[in-house]
Amino acid sequence: MFCKCPVLSALLVVLTVMLVTVSAHGGETAATQNHAPLYTVSKELAEQHRDAYTTEWQVTSPDMVVFLPEGPKTPESKNEHFIVFPTKSGAFFAVWTSAYTESNANQHIVFSVSRDQGRTWSKPETIAGPEAVNPEGKGMASWGFSIYVPTMDRIYVFYLKNIGPNDWHKGISGTMSFVYTEDEGKSWSDEYTVAFRRTAIMSPDPDIPQNWIIWQQPVEITPGQILGCGTVWASKSEKETNPAMPGGTECWFWRFDNILEERDPAKLEVTLLPDDPHGIRMPERQGSLDSAAEEPTVGRLSDGRWFCVFRTHQGCVGYAISEDEGKNWSDAKPLRYHDGGEIVLHPRSSCPIYPLEDGRFFMTTHNNDGSANGGKHPYDAYRNRTPTFYLLGKEMLDKEQPVWFSSPIKFLDNQAKPMGPEGRISVGIYTSFFIYEGKRYYFYPDRKHFLLGRFITDAMLEDAEAVWPGP
Repeated sequence: MFCKCPVLSALLVVLTVMLVTVSAHGGETAATQNHAPLYTVSKELAEQHRDAYTTEWQVTSPDMVVFLPEGPKTPESKNEHFIVFPTKSGAFFAVWTSAYTESNANQHIVFSVSRDQGRTWSKPETIAGPEAVNPEGKGMASWGFSIYVPTMDRIYVFYLKNIGPNDWHKGISGTMSFVYTEDEGKSWSDEYTVAFRRTAIMSPDPDIPQNWIIWQQPVEITPGQILGCGTVWASKSEKETNPAMPGGTECWFWRFDNILEERDPAKLEVTLLPDDPHGIRMPERQGSLDSAAEEPTVGRLSDGRWFCVFRTHQGCVGYAISEDEGKNWSDAKPLRYHDGGEIVLHPRSSCPIYPLEDGRFFMTTHNNDGSANGGKHPYDAYRNRTPTFYLLGKEMLDKEQPVWFSSPIKFLDNQAKPMGPEGRISVGIYTSFFIYEGKRYYFYPDRKHFLLGRFITDAMLEDAEAVWPGP
């Protein structure tokens, strides 16, 4: 039935728009949380990528597109571990890991450059990876991360190099290898390797590769001190011979001691923190002797302490604090929105925290304990890693938990539609963030397939302020 009253008709139109409109950069109305999303991208961006094999890349309303695969199943269909940073020339430099599927034997590191602040990007080029694919993974290059040294105009790209044999898995067993460029990718150095000490959960056998990953771009945590944050997996071979060994995963921190001043790449030195046989640990589940503490990020507080958040298997974010620049850490605890408040729910997925220009923090989670989209447990990664929410953090230095957070606000939503070679649904994991000329840039993979970017706007932070617990 159609309404014949002009005023009432107009009112119905307004109400309909209010119910179905989704803001391109601020979440959606409560009335549409369970409906298919409406999304917006600029006409320029849509036209620029009109020949893409699908329009599905548009559903998270990106402001920038770094890379779209040519199809759902190609040699570079799986794209993740996405790191972008600005150089002193004004170029944006992107590095990521690409493959047919995750940890496929063709896994390699690629880069792309933008000369117009993210509007257009060069065709990806390979930095490191197998010239000939070995089924066992030998020669694979995985999980590349960059360190930029402006005084030398040198870009280092480090990665896990599979040299065989495989201890835990071919995608995480290997050396810390690297190359560098001093002309923003026009030419690259020979490959080098840098060593770091073995921990209590690694094999003591030097012929057994270490199981590790640094998952974010290292940060200058204090002036002159470059810190990489990552995970160490217990040695499978060692666990088999010593079942009583505390196993699982631990958070560790790689301090690149002389990378800002040493020109000889063969003389780079790395110190592994904490000063202990074990890293940050958190029980996999209640009563477990094994740990599940993975993919940490660290922010420096204004009183000098380091505040670390990381993913767990307990359906929540974990956190720990260091008062001596990473040498020692407090016991891990579940992260809360504020002292005495609710636990920050999160499945086994990355949950990075990034410092803002004014001392606040921007953090992302999936706002569920692992049960989203029919997930059966926190590590049900093909179901519970979407949507992504953001939280605003503020220092509360006199409190037990020295950073408190706003309520979560929906940020990226792909409606859990599987895409890519493995049918992934994850969004907003293995991301990067920086501030350049007053703009906040956030780069993210969508379903480990499309590589995209968004601006973190003042309006988004104002929305979070409105739901911050105070005072």
